[in-house]
Amino acid sequence: MKLLYKLLLTMLGFLLLLGVIWLGLPRLLAELVENQLSQSGFSNVEVKIGDIGLQSVTVERLKMSNADMDIVIEGLQARYHLSQLISGKLISIEAKDIVLNRLQTAGNAISLPDPALLSGLLSLHWQQYIPADFLSVDTFSLYGINGKLSLSASIDVSRQGDNTQAEIRLVDSKGKNHQLELLASPDSGVDLQWQIPDSVSENPVSVRIYPVNNGSGLAGQASIDLSAVKGLAAELNGLSGQMQAKFSYLRQDGSARKAISLSAKIVDAGFAGSRTKSITVDLQAVLTGKNDGFRMQFAPSSMVEMDGLQQENNRIEKAIFKFPQTLVFVKGRPLINGENGAEITLKNVVLDNIRIPDTQIKEIALATGSVNGSPDNCSFNMKLIVPALQINDIQFQSSPFKVEGVCPNAESLPWSVVAESHRVVIEDDDFQLPLTECRMATESASDGNLSEITGNVTCQSKNQNAKVSTHFLLNTASESGHADYSFDGIKPDNDKPLFGKLLKNWQQPFDIISGLLSAKGRYRWWKNSEGQDSEKLSMELNIDSAGGYYGGVLFSGLNYKDHIELLPAIKSSKFAEITVKNIDIGIPVTSVRTEILLSVSGNGPLPLVKVNGLSLSLLDGKVKGNGLEIDLNNNEHHLVLVVVGLDLAQIVAMQKIEGLTATGRLDGYIPITITNKGIKITKGKIVAQPQGGYIHYRPKGGTKGIEKSAIGSEFVFRILEDLDYDSLNIDVDYDEDGEMEMKLSIKGMSPEVDANRPIHFNLNLQQNVLKLLQGLRYAEGLSKDIDKNVQKHFRK
Repeated sequence: MKLLYKLLLTMLGFLLLLGVIWLGLPRLLAELVENQLSQSGFSNVEVKIGDIGLQSVTVERLKMSNADMDIVIEGLQARYHLSQLISGKLISIEAKDIVLNRLQTAGNAISLPDPALLSGLLSLHWQQYIPADFLSVDTFSLYGINGKLSLSASIDVSRQGDNTQAEIRLVDSKGKNHQLELLASPDSGVDLQWQIPDSVSENPVSVRIYPVNNGSGLAGQASIDLSAVKGLAAELNGLSGQMQAKFSYLRQDGSARKAISLSAKIVDAGFAGSRTKSITVDLQAVLTGKNDGFRMQFAPSSMVEMDGLQQENNRIEKAIFKFPQTLVFVKGRPLINGENGAEITLKNVVLDNIRIPDTQIKEIALATGSVNGSPDNCSFNMKLIVPALQINDIQFQSSPFKVEGVCPNAESLPWSVVAESHRVVIEDDDFQLPLTECRMATESASDGNLSEITGNVTCQSKNQNAKVSTHFLLNTASESGHADYSFDGIKPDNDKPLFGKLLKNWQQPFDIISGLLSAKGRYRWWKNSEGQDSEKLSMELNIDSAGGYYGGVLFSGLNYKDHIELLPAIKSSKFAEITVKNIDIGIPVTSVRTEILLSVSGNGPLPLVKVNGLSLSLLDGKVKGNGLEIDLNNNEHHLVLVVVGLDLAQIVAMQKIEGLTATGRLDGYIPITITNKGIKITKGKIVAQPQGGYIHYRPKGGTKGIEKSAIGSEFVFRILEDLDYDSLNIDVDYDEDGEMEMKLSIKGMSPEVDANRPIHFNLNLQQNVLKLLQGLRYAEGLSKDIDKNVQKHFRK
């Protein structure tokens, strides 16, 4: 009896201990799972065990995180036979909800699994690891890094002999239904069939992967209707096209190197609004593992080729991307050596109004690492070869550009790119601007957003002996921006005349060959309220001590400063002063001053020039004009000039007639018509000032010789021998060829004819003034006040 009592107490104690252990088992199991997951690299692990029975266990909630995502599993139930639990065999696994939240990651190391391992997984008898009845997930949800639901699914996995079959029902981000059926066999590998109930494709996705080379690798083929899988994830939205592909992943005999090959073609491909006739991929590479990464060596034939790429008004006839000789990944960061770097070739590119026949990007190099303290930045450089491009009617030619850039992450620095070229030529049918030593530096906004780009461009212009610089801001989102430009230190000379070097086939008789010029301004573009392109171009022009020529007219000391709007129409906001120190037309013209205002003309694109306060010194007198208007769209321009106080003595001296002298001052007005052929004067009127003057013609040897050759001139010569006039009126006409006709009406006293009676007579004269002035210039030379460059041009 006593023995029985002890046995009973022992049994009760064992049962009590067993009860205590059973009651504490959920907590013990939770701590064990948390410890195992933490050691596997997961953080923030939380495990809540529900019921534990002899045939099942329920996990109410399992939460964990790694560098890529947060994972939450709720309502997990596993059924088993207690006798088979130790061997790991389960009857079934069911999960009510599995939620994956993708996280923003950077700098994770990338490593590719061994092909033999993948081949082994394909050959594995998966049925040994699948519950005897089924594995089921009611709701599987994947959220993107933006927090939006990417897709949801339900999953059922079952066994059929040696085969494992899985059925996955997906609903993508656009609400489209997908159904995936997967069949895994240790002999034939994996077959995946992807069906979409409302798709026009019978089998949108068909993939087969199988082991090869006695389990040393795998190969496969795929047929995919890309338009059927768009919406499955945000990254796939906008996809379209039919893809056929073959691939392999093999371990090379006797080494740890792996061989990768991919041959694929996509026809009628589309992505994010772009379309292309076909994309062809031919890739052959050898992969070698390295510490914290791997190295890929590509065969020379490895490339991606696109035909007929188009997006709205932009199109590329052909684009070819050649892989670099070597691509290295270290801790998830790529590295490409520029010497044998990647290459990109583009043929017949059209970007709206930009046309580029051929472009090559060579020696592409890429490196990653710390830039300005940020660990996730990268730097790149390349050689950009754009022999020629055309924007509207303007053509650009250049030597290769050397391009360097920094591409940090969005949390640190902006993107930046520096490009340099030794030679750039900008030209159209009318002008040519060769530039040297060009440098462009651009960067994105401080948050890394490429919708706003700023930059600076500097070049040297040898033809104009000037520095060209531009600062620009481009907003790609609103298609607007501005560019502030400047041309500093323009110094034309005889070898590099301003317009002769800038403009092609310059045939005009005008150019500037001395002085200092500069121009700066802003070009601005935007979309107006109706969505149409709008633009505005302004310029501040500064001309200092410029010299040049207009036909036979030479000038120096030209000064002009103005603010001009060139687009949408040429105009200025106020009158600007123009001064010229010296003009040589065969006789000196000095102290030229006027004010001009440019305004919009109703007759064409060129401006209407309004002239005020014109004044110049000529023959010791003045020529003036005010309220003049010249419409540059017209072939003829009409204006009236007023002359005051011209010295008759100097006019007569110009004639170089021996014995002829005169005095007096002349006033009048001269109606001028400017045509394409030159200048005309019609019905000009010149009169002597009231004080009058005299005219004496007393050649050595007298006038008898002249009188014999001009019958009837005796009386005139007698009058002119000693004439004191009190009235002198001249009617003037002048044509574009230089022929001047003057009708003189003279009243006065001539003692040689009659000392007591006044004389009144008329005289008609004709003379080629251009030839007269030309003769004077060659006889007396240029004015010393004309600058040296202009004098040198005259002596050529």
